[in-house]
Amino acid sequence: MRKRQQEEEEEKRRAALQEKGERKRQQAAAAMQQTEVTAFCAAAGLSEAIQEMFYRKRFIYVDEAFLTLDAVLFLLRLQVAVVVPLLELLLLLLQMEATLRKMGLSATERVAFKEVLNAFSHPNCMQQQQQQQQQQQQQRQQQQPQRRSMHTRNLLLAL
Repeated sequence: MRKRQQEEEEEKRRAALQEKGERKRQQAAAAMQQTEVTAFCAAAGLSEAIQEMFYRKRFIYVDEAFLTLDAVLFLLRLQVAVVVPLLELLLLLLQMEATLRKMGLSATERVAFKEVLNAFSHPNCMQQQQQQQQQQQQQRQQQQPQRRSMHTRNLLLAL
């Protein structure tokens, strides 16, 4: 009987802890949505993963580092329409890398940020890559029956 009561009390504690954790996550998400950085990332078209990454690093207010990133984003968008000199673009990308390091982002977080930027700044390139992958997959699927039939013919000829 005591064992059953202890189990019930333990279940209640677990449920209370889960509820508390859920409330804490909801409060953190609401607090994140109210920061300047989240508004900046949303305006720049960056994903929620990047917004969460900046929030975890305690970036709440937009400062000079974010303005530098905004300039790079603007030039990357411009590059699609207008050719920006390659040297200027490389210098800006190096400046962005230094800015991300100063912000305290790890190497994997910087890579994730750059992937989001590439997908954002070059949507046509991403679509072309996806189309090429689909075409390659279709070609492989078409070649598989041909390979099987050739293999079967070779086996029959060997007999």
